[in-house]
Amino acid sequence: MRINFYGEEIILCYKQLPIIEGNNLTDEVTGQFLTTIAKNEINCLVDGLAAYKKDLRLNDWLLYLLTKQSAETILGKNRANEVTLFCWYILAELGYKVQLNFTEKQFYLSVYSEDEVYNIPSKSHGEGYLVEISSFQYPNFIKPLVTQRSSYYLNINGQPFDFSMPYLPLLKHPEIRKKRFDFTFDSRHYTIHGEIDMNMIYLMYMYPELTVADHCRISLSPSAYRSVILVLREYSKTFSEEEALSFLLSFTQQAFTYKTDMEAYQINNLTFTAEESLFYDYTDCEDRSVLFSILANEVLGKETILVDFEKHTGVGVKLDKQIGKPILYNNAIYTYCEPTGPGAILKPGELPYELRESVYMILDH
Repeated sequence: MRINFYGEEIILCYKQLPIIEGNNLTDEVTGQFLTTIAKNEINCLVDGLAAYKKDLRLNDWLLYLLTKQSAETILGKNRANEVTLFCWYILAELGYKVQLNFTEKQFYLSVYSEDEVYNIPSKSHGEGYLVEISSFQYPNFIKPLVTQRSSYYLNINGQPFDFSMPYLPLLKHPEIRKKRFDFTFDSRHYTIHGEIDMNMIYLMYMYPELTVADHCRISLSPSAYRSVILVLREYSKTFSEEEALSFLLSFTQQAFTYKTDMEAYQINNLTFTAEESLFYDYTDCEDRSVLFSILANEVLGKETILVDFEKHTGVGVKLDKQIGKPILYNNAIYTYCEPTGPGAILKPGELPYELRESVYMILDH
């Protein structure tokens, strides 16, 4: 079969997979599936998926999406139960700790993970969580359903599933969308012509909601890096350290339109990666803090932390010479930076007036 996976042509071999007969699901159905699939030559498909994981540098979540797309290609998207059973079996074969649950009508696949995710049903398990990844296709499912655990265990001592994305996948066919960013610094107008890779936007649309700190670890695509980071870096070469920081703040404060998640997207607690902030029309304080953190690191080479208030998020930057009221963390001093605004009023070291006596937490990334 041939699959288009975010612009990449995937070619996998397979043999026909078993189909579930009847309307009611029991553990006996699971046993029949395992007996049937064991008689098929599945190694070719498992090896192919493992090879693409390595060649395309897919993290665990993207490997799951590729596995699920493979199952839907073979079985059809309307056979959700067989697709879930297939993913359960394949992820176990690929080395992950998995668990199968079911109701009378539906199978559900959980993976063991040490990561906390927010828009997929999960429950505590040992040192981590059992995350019900098969429910991600049903975005209205927030609470875990009352299900029965299958008595068939696969790879119970397998490795944890890692939702983080410490490196980008190697997608060699970008789909470029251009976006213009205008802002003013020191009475001079600047225009940045960004080039966003839509594959990264499509990818993150199908990604579970992680912590704000996790979003800071997701890099920009090569096209966005060249068109935004390298251009801002070139401009910053003529500035002092403090001026360069103010320059980046002017960019994040002015070049984007502010709206809350609920106002803009009818979703609470939505956080964008840096690439998504460049693409979408509206951003809030968390989105801009993620973007500014990456800019300070990539443009200026500065270490950053997230400064999390009860209803607001900003950024701390470790400078050669600290500015304003110090933020102390791990025996280091950071300068507070306000990426959201308003306007270009707040400079490095200045907090919004209403937050100057507020308690905050540090989110390290």
